[in-house]
Amino acid sequence: MLSCKFYSPLTNFHSDEYGPHSIANRTRFLVRVIRAVRKAVGDFPISVRFGGADYMPGGSTVEDAAEAARILAREDIDLLSLSGGLCIFQRRGHSEPGFFADMAEAVKGAVDTPVLLTGGIRRPGEAEHFLAAGTADPATRWTRQASPTA
Repeated sequence: MLSCKFYSPLTNFHSDEYGPHSIANRTRFLVRVIRAVRKAVGDFPISVRFGGADYMPGGSTVEDAAEAARILAREDIDLLSLSGGLCIFQRRGHSEPGFFADMAEAVKGAVDTPVLLTGGIRRPGEAEHFLAAGTADPATRWTRQASPTA
């Protein structure tokens, strides 16, 4: 995903306003995409798949993910679907259910936008555990309410 390449300091080599020098710069491309999508779809729900932490030396961190989530949440999105950075769907050395839970907890602590946790959750009881712990939100909660028409 192109937005991951801008967001990760491991792959962002820009020297302009998209460069890796700040989280605002690194999320700028994704923010502009979100704005364009919002303009095109109006009040339709928007979910953003976000590879928040690279889990690699020199890469984006869980703390970066929380700061980036604050920026993205200001863009009128309805759900943040978290995954590993650089568009990875696994975390080296981790196979436990919810192996991105540390990032989900940090992001949920930073924003009011519903957060979808991914990463090794394969059974309903595992999902229930993370919902009960407040690590993630129920997926059905992010549906936008239709506003009454006059």
